[in-house]
Amino acid sequence: MNTPTPHSPAAAGSHRPRRSVARRPRSLATTLAAAALLGLAVTPADVRASSASDPNIEKALELEARAQAHKDEPDRHHHMARLLERAADYREDSDPHKVENLRAASRLYFYTDRYRQSENAAARGAELALRQGDVVEASHAYLDAALVAAERGANDSAMEWIAEARMLADSPLLDTEARAAIMRRVNDTA
Repeated sequence: MNTPTPHSPAAAGSHRPRRSVARRPRSLATTLAAAALLGLAVTPADVRASSASDPNIEKALELEARAQAHKDEPDRHHHMARLLERAADYREDSDPHKVENLRAASRLYFYTDRYRQSENAAARGAELALRQGDVVEASHAYLDAALVAAERGANDSAMEWIAEARMLADSPLLDTEARAAIMRRVNDTA
């Protein structure tokens, strides 16, 4: 349904190769501050990885902080989206922040009228959330992709994304409230 992009795990592995450039070690406080600026919840896994100076997490946090630095510059939103997609590529597929980065990149691409990139980022986020077992997040990301597809006039794609979300809404993993929220969005989108 979704073709791999140059930054997708299918195209480049789950993260980029390490560079041999020497880096200044990032303190735990700096790592937490960068995550807080982006409004990301820091998981215990992030803290452990940061404490162990995981260069991939450090690079992801650095890219997220660079993106955040341009939040008040609408003419830089496309650049921010690219930074967030790159940050996602440095995170493991099991990391929920990877999905957050992709969904944020999708919104930024949308705001800059880059609808294909927006749809692709939302769909990547949806597929990743589904692999992580987060049915609610996957449903909403699929609906994001549907809205973008409809905006660009790709009604067949929009209907495919809506069908994915509708199927997930039937999951026995959802409570009544989550199912109703998804179905409200499905009905608003369709």
